[in-house]
Amino acid sequence: MRRRVWRALGLPLLILGGSSTSFAQALNWEQVRERFLANNPNVLAGRIFVREAQANEITAGLRPNPQLSVVLDQFHVFNPNPLQPFNNAQWTPTVSQLFERRRKRELRVDSARLLTSAAGDPAAEGG
Repeated sequence: MRRRVWRALGLPLLILGGSSTSFAQALNWEQVRERFLANNPNVLAGRIFVREAQANEITAGLRPNPQLSVVLDQFHVFNPNPLQPFNNAQWTPTVSQLFERRRKRELRVDSARLLTSAAGDPAAEGG
């Protein structure tokens, strides 16, 4: 019996309580559009893609740093002793630097700029 009373009283209270907060507000087109752009996953992914394209444009113009590495070669020709594996080892330090020729960096930067301009801003579209 109590359950029926609560159901009978709960439904009108739910309707009255909900109507005062959510149904009383009318939205115009600009508010609907702003909510759509703020909550649409495709638009948010498009904005992330634009930011990634801009970051790639910055990264394309960077020059690579010189690299220092060490190479270890083992020669077991003279006296291969399994108890001393590094007995006949030769350590060779190397330094390398990438030199780009034929305007490769400028072409890479131009390509990144074209990608950024092609990505565009998804929020600006759709009128």
